[in-house]
Order: sequence, then C-alpha cells, then structure tokens
Amino acid sequence: MRRLWLGIAGGTIAGSVVGLAEALFILSEANTGEYGALIYSLVLYGAIGALLGTLGGIGLILLGRFWNRLSDAFAWCLGFVSVACPMGFVIVRETVDVLMYSGQGVPNHGSLIIVTFIGIAALLFLWLGTIFLTRTPLERLLEPKGMGTLIGAAFVLGAVFSFSAPNADVVGNMIPDKGGWHGADESPNVLVIMVDSLRADHLGVYGFPKDISPSIDRFAEESVIFEQAFAHASWTRTSTASLFSSMLPTAHGCGSQVPSLPDEVLTVAEVLREGGYATGGMTSNIDVTRSFNFQQGFDWYSYLDPTYVAGATESASRLVMYRWVRYLRDRVLGGSQHVESFYQPSEVVLDWARRFIDGNAGPNSPENRWFLFAHLMEPHEPYFSHADDGDLFWRDETPMPDREGLEKAKGLYASEVAWMDEQVGLFLQWLKDEGHYDNTLVIITSDHGEEFLDHGGWWHGATLYDEQIHIPLIVKRPNGELSGTRISWQVRQVDIAATIVAATGLGQPARWHGGNLFDEAAIDYLQGNSDSVALPAGLSRAVVSEQQSQDSTLASIRSGGWKYIRSTNEDPQGPQTEELYWVENDPSEQQNLIGRFGARQASLATALREELEWALTGEVSP
Repeated sequence: MRRLWLGIAGGTIAGSVVGLAEALFILSEANTGEYGALIYSLVLYGAIGALLGTLGGIGLILLGRFWNRLSDAFAWCLGFVSVACPMGFVIVRETVDVLMYSGQGVPNHGSLIIVTFIGIAALLFLWLGTIFLTRTPLERLLEPKGMGTLIGAAFVLGAVFSFSAPNADVVGNMIPDKGGWHGADESPNVLVIMVDSLRADHLGVYGFPKDISPSIDRFAEESVIFEQAFAHASWTRTSTASLFSSMLPTAHGCGSQVPSLPDEVLTVAEVLREGGYATGGMTSNIDVTRSFNFQQGFDWYSYLDPTYVAGATESASRLVMYRWVRYLRDRVLGGSQHVESFYQPSEVVLDWARRFIDGNAGPNSPENRWFLFAHLMEPHEPYFSHADDGDLFWRDETPMPDREGLEKAKGLYASEVAWMDEQVGLFLQWLKDEGHYDNTLVIITSDHGEEFLDHGGWWHGATLYDEQIHIPLIVKRPNGELSGTRISWQVRQVDIAATIVAATGLGQPARWHGGNLFDEAAIDYLQGNSDSVALPAGLSRAVVSEQQSQDSTLASIRSGGWKYIRSTNEDPQGPQTEELYWVENDPSEQQNLIGRFGARQASLATALREELEWALTGEVSP
C-alpha cells in the first residue's frame, strides 16, 4: 500500500503542477480580470492526477515485485512523471496547435518534437527529483502530512486569488450620464451587427440559392450592398481589431493568437465617446473580451459568457481539460450538447442590445445618441441544428473532417445562418416599432468567412483565400438613402470605422487607414453626377490581409481583379512561397498563375510590400 500511496501522491502533485502551469500561461496572455483558472486547475487537474496516479501506484506495486531496490523517492518520481508526461503532452500539443497551427492540427514532426522535449524533461526529473527527495526538506512530500500541507497551501492560495478578483464580464455603465445630446440634430445613432464566421455567399442577397436569410435580404433592399468587401484577417481577434481601429494588422499589432489590442490604437468607440455618444458593446466570443482589451472606448462592454460546467469562469474555460470535462458531461454521460454551453445565442445578445438602446434612447431615458456593437456567434462552429436535439458539428470532435462530413457540416451551418437571420429580423422590426430605425446607421457585416474544403481545409484562421476573407457588408444609411444600391467595386473592412465617423460628423483620426465609403466621389458616381462613365480612381480599394499560420506569416493583396498571396517562413532560410490568382476570371482561386505573369506578379508583390511598410511606419522605402 505504501507504493500505491506514493503513486497517488506523485500523480496528484503532477496534475496540480501541470494545471497550475497552464492556468498561469492563460492568465499571462489575457487580462481576464479574474483568476478562477487557478483554483479550477488545482482541483480538476489534481483530481485527474490522483486518478492517473492510482493506476501508476498499481504499476509501482507490480514493479516492486521485480525490483527490490525501488526506493520511495524514485517511486514518487515515477508516479509524478507517469502523470505529468501524458497530461503535459495533451496540453502542450493543444496549445501549440492553437498558437502555431491555427487549430488545423499539429503535424507528426511537431508531435515528435513535443514528445522528445517531454521525455528529456522526465529523465531529468527522475534524476534530480530523487536527489531532492532524499537530501532536502522536500523529503516530507513522501509522507501524508507533508503532502497534505503542500496541497492545502496551494489550494488556499489559489482560492484567495481566484475569489478575490471582481467579475470582469461587464465593464462600465450601460446608461452613462452624457447630459443629453449636444451635437448636430442630424447625427445618427449607429448600430454595427457583426456576425461571426458568416460567408458572404451564404446570404440570398449575395447569391445563395436557398432561402435561409429572408430578413437580411429584406434589410438589404433598404440598404447599400457592397458586393466585394474583404476582411484583413481570417480569424476573429485580428479582424475585429482592424474593424475597431481602422488599421491593418501590421499596424495595430493584434496579429497573432496572443497579443491584446494595444492601448495606443484609437478605436471607433473612443472617437464616438469623445464626440458625445453613449457607446455600448456586447460579444459572446471570448477572443474579443476585456481580456484582450477590446473594451477600449466603450461606456459599457459586456461579455455574455456561456453556461460553464461546474462553476468554471472565463479563464478556467480556457483550460484544455475543461473541454474534456464538458465533453464527458454532454456525450459520455448521455446528455446532449446545447448552444449555451459554448456561447450565448443571438436572441440573448440582441435582448441586451434592446436594453442598451432603451436605456439610452427610450421614453424615460436621457436621450443619448448611441453607438452599439453587437457580436453574434451563429454561424461560428460548433454548428447547431437549433432543434434542441443536441445535433452539432464541432472542431474539437472532428478537427479535420473528410468529405463524408461535408454535407452535414454545410447543412448545420446553413441552419445556423437561418436562426441568426430570424433573430436579426425580429430585432430590426423592434427598432422600427420603437422609432429608432430611420435615424440609425445600421451596418451588418462579418469578421471573416469559413472554409468547407474549398482549398482542402476547414474552419478559418489558416488561409487568406476568399472563402475565409470575403465578408458581407450591408449598410442602411439614415432615412434609407441610396436604398437598394449594389456597389460592385472593392472595399475594405477598415473603411467601416471611417464611414461611421463621417456619418456622425466627427473627424477621422490621422492614423486610420480606412476611408469613407460614401465620400463625395462615390456619391457623385452613384447619383450620376460624375463627369466620367468609368469608375473614378480611388473608389475600388486594394485590400491587404494578413494571417499567422503555423510557422509562417501569410500576407495578400487583392487589387485590379488579381490576388497575390505571399507566405513568409519565420526562418529566413526557410521556404518562401507565392501564389497569384486572376480572381476576376477565377473567383474560387483554383488556378495558381505564379510565374506565368511576371510583370503582374512583380507589381503586386511591390504593392504589398509598400502597403505593409506604409501601414507600419507611414513611409515607403525605395
């Protein structure tokens, strides 16, 4: 029984150490404002470690029958590494997959490197651990009293930090005291609805053959439709940072899986708040919460967190083993998975939107002008049927599905779009019924698209092909100006913030990269007042997008009916790849023309370099 105890003791400590290490990493990369991951990791990972340590203890009993010289110290260390190695491998592999491979899966050579490092660390621990457990006060860990003291102290400290931090899901005041509106009477309210992972080609107004978006299609009839709008990245945090800051990823710096939105950037919410607007925002996506500084400029900013398992918090929900606990509860134990376990659905987000608008512009409100950002998660994966039957298609269960799963995934994705569309339709009707609709600039857009084997992959955040960066952009101007107009020229995500401040009559910050989509040249052309039949220069804008993927950085430029993509390896001696597509004739980007149009290729490569240099420094080198 002594060796069984040593296995359990070593396993419990190992689980707690691995969990605490992951929790500290999570807290270091995101300012969650709470530290629930500390106590959650100690309890959950310690329990898993004790369970695995029990198996290790049984193994130690069997080993002792063949190795009489097995010391208590070495047995404890064996119990430790038998738990720390498999748990560490799972967690490190998952973390590396997110940070380096955009969730597309760690290749075999990457897994081999992880195994090698963990193996070396295990051997060192067996050697040094045995020494420390026999020649230092750490030998007390071999006894229940010493073990209990260490675990108890860790739990107390974890609990103190975890429960002393305030709830940071909500920042600010929903109904700020602005003293009423003192700006121009014609200044509109502003509503931005950003639909996560929505491909433009899955709306009827953009040509989708099935009737899954009747509400947004009707809204488009009262709006201006930008047929060729593109995001500057293919995952949420970087893309939303560009939307908020009107800056390319190179400039705002929120371009990898870790950095937060820097304090130095000037967001559209900051400009509007300075101009007297009540500014509110809500999201169900953990990647654009206060943890990553996206509350900048908002009087009120709320993260509508999901229904967590067993008292978890935002930081604890990032733990790798938390996802396994959720899976165990929902699948193995016979339950069904519900959308609220992953994010709050559109109807919840839009209900909070109603509260914000009512509070700032309702019958008993201070009559503030308001700016509201509402981030809807449907149709982001996991794709749900919304039939309350638990049917879903989820990256964690099928990271890289084959073609057999294609039809199911696309069907559930379409049902997500339909559900979101219904909720948006109800909300827009409420705006009309309450008298808010006419004098509100309403923008419906997305942060990025989604891939369904278009280029052999799934999901998003890994490439810069159009299925991942072509986004819907539908703008309802105050009083329905230019209703039903379709604009075919190319525009950018950074133009959205510039268009908002122009509509409100506020000045655009000099550091912004975007431009007003309804500037004088555009209005003259659309109203037939232009002297030229041809499209005036400057209306169609080159789009630069960036994405960190695996061990390389992708950058693309889309201009003049062509698209050039460059992949730069972090190792200067590594491979540098280029792609060239004539998207005007090949919109699905299937025929790589690199090397066949040398002058075009060189021109776009130079343009991309100059755009990135200008975005970063304001200058272009010769």
